[in-house]
Amino acid sequence: MFLVRHGQSEWNAQGRWQGQADPPLSDAGRQEAELAAESLRDFTGHFFASSLLRALQTAEVISAAVSDGTVMLCHDLREIDVGDFSGLTHHEIAERMPDAWAALQAGRLEAFPSGETREHFRLRVLGAIESLWGRHPDDEIFVVTHGGAIAAIERHLGAHPGVGVRNLEGRWFEAKGSSLEVVSDRVKLVPDQES
Repeated sequence: MFLVRHGQSEWNAQGRWQGQADPPLSDAGRQEAELAAESLRDFTGHFFASSLLRALQTAEVISAAVSDGTVMLCHDLREIDVGDFSGLTHHEIAERMPDAWAALQAGRLEAFPSGETREHFRLRVLGAIESLWGRHPDDEIFVVTHGGAIAAIERHLGAHPGVGVRNLEGRWFEAKGSSLEVVSDRVKLVPDQES
């Protein structure tokens, strides 16, 4: 299973936190998805996406270029609900919610104000991955999701490299019996882009 972050959204371009808000891809994000499709011409598995528009649109562009365009949705692979951070820039969050911003920067924020806890998010994402594997145990699966979802799995497996996931960057995972394992380092499907 290859999990990859979506292309640039309109809010990524503006530096706004999204969480479960649903802005579409920017023009640059569509171009990123088209470039990613070029490196995936040999992929023959199933395409899945988070139900948020930026992930779905990325998956649709790629699937249409390398397959029949079919993309199945996986609601539980949505990004973490960032609550009151949603729609704000880093500066606006630091100004309006300095304690929460400081806790986030120090790695101590366990729940976003009016949002989701990190533990709930981790369990939701892991459950979604296990469900996909249960339905397609012998197939390759390409999943367009979010940086937070990929990072949550990496942290769960002790494989997080300490930096965020870039646009159209992802990682291969494999189910071995009842456990999930990391198969590769992160893979960039397009040259570095600003997120």
